[in-house]
Amino acid sequence: LSDMSLSDDPALPRKWVFGPEEQLEAGQYRVLGADSQLPASASNLGFGFNASGETVYLFASAGEASRLIDSLAFGLQLPGWSVARIEPDGSWALAQPTRGGANIAAALGDPARLRINEWMARPLAGDDWFEIYNPEPRPVALGGLHLSDDPSRRDMSTIPPLSFIGAGDYRVFQADDHPENGADHVAFKLSAEGDLIGLYSAELRQIDAIEFAAQTAGISQGRLPDGSDTIAFFTLHPSPAAPNASDSPGLDLDMDGLPDSWEIA
Repeated sequence: LSDMSLSDDPALPRKWVFGPEEQLEAGQYRVLGADSQLPASASNLGFGFNASGETVYLFASAGEASRLIDSLAFGLQLPGWSVARIEPDGSWALAQPTRGGANIAAALGDPARLRINEWMARPLAGDDWFEIYNPEPRPVALGGLHLSDDPSRRDMSTIPPLSFIGAGDYRVFQADDHPENGADHVAFKLSAEGDLIGLYSAELRQIDAIEFAAQTAGISQGRLPDGSDTIAFFTLHPSPAAPNASDSPGLDLDMDGLPDSWEIA
């Protein structure tokens, strides 16, 4: 490993360099911390990784003109899980953290059960957003799935590889038309006058889609309860990345988000 280097920036290949005469024996692992709050050292890179996705690079020594040996591009990550090469073919997958030990793949749920769960097309501040909900008891791989506000468009947003959503969890996407800002940003905005949000498989089969009418400023809309067919407005409780909650606990909501009428005689 002597004079080889690691970096999160291809323009700075020698951001962290292995020490002289450092070796890695057959079947061994070299574990390095990636803590940006600590200075670089023999055991810490001095830079961290973005949980919304980035790329890490392994370069040859300076004597080999810092030739790229290997790299890993990953997308949206989950707390408490790793990504790892899994035998027999060494492909990358979600994994249980096994620092310094053999990799163990995680069991994954079915992406066909994912639901578009909440959206806000007219925020009082910031960008439009929408949320995907995973009702599965296991994490689900999002990498390669497509998002669009028009299924006939060819420029659908594709979720980057090695992106995941946790079991029973929520994943918020910023509808700002700036996918270059990260794996949780899409290449379209939501129309406050009414729009469609579609989620599609890697083969472009529809997993879920929702159409909504004109929206009110500062009010989100979504499924209540999470993942159900009932749609409600959330005037008091917009809840990106959290369970949807009724503005009027105990009252049923119609598709227009208003309480059913009732009478006491």
